[in-house]
Amino acid sequence: NPDPDTKKIVTLIAPPVYFSKNSYSTPLTLPIALTYLAATLEKAGYAAKIVDCRGADADNIRLTPDGRFKVQGLDTQKSIEMIDPESDIIGVSIMFSQEWPQIRDYVNQVAAAFPEAIIIVGGEHPTAMPEYTLRDCPAIDYVVRGEGELTLLDLVHRIRTGQRPEDVAGVAYLANDVFIEASLSARMGDIKEMPRPAWHLIDVEPYFQPNFTMGISHGRNMAMLATRGCPYQCTFCSNPTMWTTRYVMRPVEDVVDEIEDYVKRYQINSVDFYDLTAIVKREWILQFIAELEKRELNVTWQLPSGTRSECLDDEVIGGLARTGCEFLVYAPESGSKRTLEMIKKRVNLENLERSIKIAVRHRIVTKVNFIIGFPAETRRDIIQTLLFVFKLAFLKVDDCNIT
Repeated sequence: NPDPDTKKIVTLIAPPVYFSKNSYSTPLTLPIALTYLAATLEKAGYAAKIVDCRGADADNIRLTPDGRFKVQGLDTQKSIEMIDPESDIIGVSIMFSQEWPQIRDYVNQVAAAFPEAIIIVGGEHPTAMPEYTLRDCPAIDYVVRGEGELTLLDLVHRIRTGQRPEDVAGVAYLANDVFIEASLSARMGDIKEMPRPAWHLIDVEPYFQPNFTMGISHGRNMAMLATRGCPYQCTFCSNPTMWTTRYVMRPVEDVVDEIEDYVKRYQINSVDFYDLTAIVKREWILQFIAELEKRELNVTWQLPSGTRSECLDDEVIGGLARTGCEFLVYAPESGSKRTLEMIKKRVNLENLERSIKIAVRHRIVTKVNFIIGFPAETRRDIIQTLLFVFKLAFLKVDDCNIT
């Protein structure tokens, strides 16, 4: 339990977005992870604030000083000025490793401006490379690995009460230059108890603009999660080390309640599900379809992050189309069966083709994701993937991402 008299604040930062100078733009996504973390802290009685560098100055796109990259969002000095002076703990979210050099420099500047604050980082990059992250940026005090809510809450409690963090699951740090790493973060035991994202801590309006979304833009697209984790073990994916393979689904009614709340509060007209793998259980998605039909919310929804095809048969896809699902992203990853076995991608390409044909027939916009250049892949494997891409093009798939 926090001290009710404390004036100290936990400030969470979504850094600016860094991307290639040769790119026209990059999807600007709502910082849903930070709003979940902040909501958990608030539920426990701690004061939390979010500095959202992306949304706070979304139209500000410029070259980095070295001219090598583009950066979108608040400049460093303005974002540091937005950090509450009472912040004793500052957390920074780091998703992508290619952004690390710029975000490392940003963290250093934040730490210099707040020398007494404890600096914590979390997200996919530090989870994957905690020791490297700590040694490459000594300003960082702790790394939170994996699902962050319970770990951050425990860590904040111990910092505020003067306890040591050695036995906090999910925390990594350096002690006398020795790397110390506890086990992966504890996952939430009951996802039904998870508080809603603390959207009140940021201005969501800048994100309600045309094309600021991973999916089809309707101008007021809201980010949501219906599930957490993924039960599969694809070798190229960070999921097993970030989330483990524990897959949890929120109750259908709770998800639709949240959609309904956003329609009333923010007048949203579309929902983007950011789930790692939104559709795994056929029964769950059919219940979700039935609940949407019952509520008649008049919103579109989409799965821009990619999902499995096993449950997407004619009955399910017909239900998706009826309830406003207009964008489906499939993730076969490869057209080579040898590569699929190597990367443990348990997908049947023939079944995937059938599912895509059904989606196209129902006039759902479809996209497919592929990866080429896996270790041990041959030219033959890559050619098989490209041939499969051409085949899907003839099946009238709308979009394709080859990475």
